[in-house]
Amino acid sequence: MSDKVLNSNVSGNKTILIVENEPSILSLLVLFLEKHGYAVLSAGNGIDALCVLSKHTGPLDALITDVIMPQMGGEKLSELILSIYPGIKILYMSGDKGNHIVQHSVLDPGVKFILKPFTPTELIKKMLELLNS
Repeated sequence: MSDKVLNSNVSGNKTILIVENEPSILSLLVLFLEKHGYAVLSAGNGIDALCVLSKHTGPLDALITDVIMPQMGGEKLSELILSIYPGIKILYMSGDKGNHIVQHSVLDPGVKFILKPFTPTELIKKMLELLNS
Protein backbone atom coordinates (compact mmCIF):
# COMPACT_ATOMS: atom_id res chain seq x y z
CA MET A 1 0.00 0.00 0.00
CA SER A 2 1.56 3.31 -0.99
CA ASP A 3 1.65 6.45 1.13
CA LYS A 4 -0.65 8.12 -1.41
CA VAL A 5 -3.28 5.41 -0.95
CA LEU A 6 -2.89 5.54 2.82
CA ASN A 7 -3.28 9.31 2.86
CA SER A 8 -6.46 9.12 0.82
CA ASN A 9 -8.09 6.86 3.43
CA VAL A 10 -7.19 8.87 6.52
CA SER A 11 -9.74 11.18 8.03
CA GLY A 12 -8.05 14.31 9.32
CA ASN A 13 -10.45 14.69 12.21
CA LYS A 14 -9.49 11.55 14.18
CA THR A 15 -7.73 11.91 17.52
CA ILE A 16 -5.51 9.12 18.78
CA LEU A 17 -3.83 8.62 22.14
CA ILE A 18 -0.58 6.66 21.94
CA VAL A 19 0.90 5.19 25.11
CA GLU A 20 4.39 3.71 24.76
CA ASN A 21 7.08 3.55 27.44
CA GLU A 22 10.02 3.60 24.99
CA PRO A 23 10.58 7.31 24.18
CA SER A 24 12.18 6.77 20.77
CA ILE A 25 9.34 4.51 19.60
CA LEU A 26 6.76 6.93 20.97
CA SER A 27 8.33 9.85 19.08
CA LEU A 28 8.38 7.91 15.81
CA LEU A 29 4.76 6.83 16.18
CA VAL A 30 3.62 10.37 16.90
CA LEU A 31 5.50 11.80 13.91
CA PHE A 32 4.25 9.14 11.55
CA LEU A 33 0.59 9.35 12.57
CA GLU A 34 0.63 13.15 12.45
CA LYS A 35 2.12 12.93 8.95
CA HIS A 36 -0.91 10.89 7.96
CA GLY A 37 -3.40 13.44 9.24
CA TYR A 38 -4.20 12.24 12.73
CA ALA A 39 -4.30 14.50 15.79
CA VAL A 40 -2.10 12.71 18.31
CA LEU A 41 -1.91 12.79 22.09
CA SER A 42 0.96 10.86 23.65
CA ALA A 43 2.15 9.54 26.97
CA GLY A 44 5.01 7.41 28.23
CA ASN A 45 2.93 5.30 30.62
CA GLY A 46 -0.62 4.70 31.78
CA ILE A 47 -0.57 7.21 34.61
CA ASP A 48 0.73 9.95 32.31
CA ALA A 49 -1.95 9.00 29.76
CA LEU A 50 -4.69 9.61 32.32
CA CYS A 51 -3.11 12.97 33.14
CA VAL A 52 -3.02 13.89 29.43
CA LEU A 53 -6.68 12.95 29.09
CA SER A 54 -7.66 14.98 32.14
CA LYS A 55 -6.51 18.08 30.20
CA HIS A 56 -8.00 17.01 26.85
CA THR A 57 -11.37 18.55 26.05
CA GLY A 58 -12.06 17.14 22.59
CA PRO A 59 -13.06 13.75 21.28
CA LEU A 60 -10.87 10.67 21.44
CA ASP A 61 -11.32 8.15 18.63
CA ALA A 62 -8.64 5.57 19.34
CA LEU A 63 -6.09 4.37 21.86
CA ILE A 64 -2.86 2.67 20.81
CA THR A 65 -1.19 1.23 23.87
CA ASP A 66 1.68 -1.05 24.69
CA VAL A 67 0.44 -4.10 26.55
CA ILE A 68 3.23 -4.40 29.09
CA MET A 69 4.37 -1.18 30.78
CA PRO A 70 5.64 -0.24 34.22
CA GLN A 71 3.12 1.15 36.72
CA MET A 72 0.00 0.34 34.65
CA GLY A 73 -0.35 -2.10 31.77
CA GLY A 74 -2.30 -1.43 28.62
CA GLU A 75 -5.26 -3.61 29.57
CA LYS A 76 -5.90 -1.75 32.85
CA LEU A 77 -5.38 1.58 31.10
CA SER A 78 -7.89 0.68 28.39
CA GLU A 79 -10.49 -0.28 31.03
CA LEU A 80 -10.13 3.14 32.66
CA ILE A 81 -10.24 4.99 29.34
CA LEU A 82 -13.32 3.04 28.23
CA SER A 83 -15.10 4.34 31.34
CA ILE A 84 -14.38 7.90 30.17
CA TYR A 85 -14.75 7.34 26.41
CA PRO A 86 -17.21 4.46 25.89
CA GLY A 87 -16.85 2.91 22.47
CA ILE A 88 -13.28 4.08 21.90
CA LYS A 89 -11.35 1.88 19.47
CA ILE A 90 -8.30 0.20 21.02
CA LEU A 91 -5.18 -1.21 19.38
CA TYR A 92 -2.73 -3.05 21.60
CA MET A 93 0.92 -3.44 20.64
CA SER A 94 3.80 -5.39 22.10
CA GLY A 95 7.30 -6.56 21.34
CA ASP A 96 6.45 -9.80 23.13
CA LYS A 97 5.28 -12.59 20.88
CA GLY A 98 1.58 -12.18 20.14
CA ASN A 99 0.73 -15.82 20.81
CA HIS A 100 2.42 -15.64 24.22
CA ILE A 101 0.27 -12.68 25.18
CA VAL A 102 -2.99 -14.38 24.20
CA GLN A 103 -2.00 -17.79 25.60
CA HIS A 104 -1.20 -16.30 28.98
CA SER A 105 -4.45 -14.31 29.08
CA VAL A 106 -2.75 -10.95 29.04
CA LEU A 107 -5.26 -10.08 26.30
CA ASP A 108 -8.49 -11.73 25.30
CA PRO A 109 -8.57 -13.49 21.95
CA GLY A 110 -10.04 -11.30 19.22
CA VAL A 111 -8.69 -7.97 20.45
CA LYS A 112 -6.98 -5.71 17.93
CA PHE A 113 -3.25 -6.27 18.23
CA ILE A 114 -0.06 -5.42 16.33
CA LEU A 115 3.28 -7.07 17.04
CA LYS A 116 6.40 -4.92 17.25
CA PRO A 117 8.42 -4.29 15.25
CA PHE A 118 5.97 -3.18 12.58
CA THR A 119 6.35 -0.96 9.54
CA PRO A 120 4.66 2.43 9.24
CA THR A 121 2.47 1.00 6.46
CA GLU A 122 1.37 -1.89 8.69
CA LEU A 123 0.44 0.58 11.43
CA ILE A 124 -1.64 2.79 9.14
CA LYS A 125 -3.36 -0.24 7.63
CA LYS A 126 -4.18 -1.49 11.14
CA MET A 127 -5.46 1.97 12.15
CA LEU A 128 -7.74 2.14 9.11
CA GLU A 129 -9.14 -1.32 9.95
CA LEU A 130 -9.62 -0.30 13.57
CA LEU A 131 -11.33 3.00 12.88
CA ASN A 132 -13.59 1.48 10.22
CA SER A 133 -14.65 -1.48 12.38
